[in-house]
Amino acid sequence: EVKSGTETTISCIITELTEAATVTWHDSTGEELTSTPGDLANEEQTTTLVVSSDAVTSDAVYTCRVTSGEYPDSDPQDTEVSLNVYEVEAINKEVKSGTETTLSCVISGLTD
Repeated sequence: EVKSGTETTISCIITELTEAATVTWHDSTGEELTSTPGDLANEEQTTTLVVSSDAVTSDAVYTCRVTSGEYPDSDPQDTEVSLNVYEVEAINKEVKSGTETTLSCVISGLTD
């Protein structure tokens, strides 16, 4: 989960590889997004997608699409990654200086 308006990075870790895979990220409309493919190391490859703060406004699903480097003609495999977004709203309250008080806020958009 990430706070609304906060830049975040999501990752897709591919394991048991003998060759680097071709990895692309897609948004919920299917549009391909700019991402970092990652390097193959110890039979693993971690690819990342940076989601800009202006795109983090509501829950979204991104797709990590992996095509085998060893078998490039094979069908790609998709993994959906959910980005859950929450909001924090401070509740205004006036307090006289030197007075004890309790501050409250409302957090919304959390999922189980």
